[in-house]
Amino acid sequence: MFGLIIGVGVVGNALVVYVTLTCRAMRTTVNLLLLNLAVSDVLFLVVAVPFMAYHYAADNWLIGDVACKMAHFVLYVTVYVTVYTLVAIAVVRFVSIVRSSRSPTPAPGRVAAVVAVVWVAMLAVNSPLLALYRVKAYVASPDSVPYYFCALRDHERHGPPLFILFFTFTYAVPLSIIVTMYLLIVRYLVARRHRLASQSGENGDGVINQSIYLS
Repeated sequence: MFGLIIGVGVVGNALVVYVTLTCRAMRTTVNLLLLNLAVSDVLFLVVAVPFMAYHYAADNWLIGDVACKMAHFVLYVTVYVTVYTLVAIAVVRFVSIVRSSRSPTPAPGRVAAVVAVVWVAMLAVNSPLLALYRVKAYVASPDSVPYYFCALRDHERHGPPLFILFFTFTYAVPLSIIVTMYLLIVRYLVARRHRLASQSGENGDGVINQSIYLS
């Protein structure tokens, strides 16, 4: 099942990357952000998912500390990059629709700079995870074989804060920003529709009055 997920995901996202890079017409602002989503997904699929599959299939974690640290580090980084790329898409759409007369749509160069900042920031913010995760051993009895597993070094101390931070900054805060952006877009479009309808009605009344006057 994990192999199927990896295969379908890599092929689908690779096609997105290929089309966006080879077709000049596809290199729009939003499509560049979607390209970043595809790259993040590919990295997640080829690095994090195989470690997940190993975790469920194997009886013990026997591939060392480095694999343990990298699996969780890549998992967290790609999730953060994906979420804040979606936030950037919402902001770009807001600027393109609501602020189009005041500020132009961000140029692809600026979008590339935003993508680079997101990657650097998420790599830096999640770097402490490399020290928090390690391979631990559980021994049921002196005569039993140790059970090795990949986990937080001190789950009681680091687990709850890590969960709260992850929930806040990958769900609550991004969701609030995205919902706000799209609600503002909807409000703008509804107000514009009413304004255009009013202008159309006024123009229609003017034409009727002019026709009566001429007759």
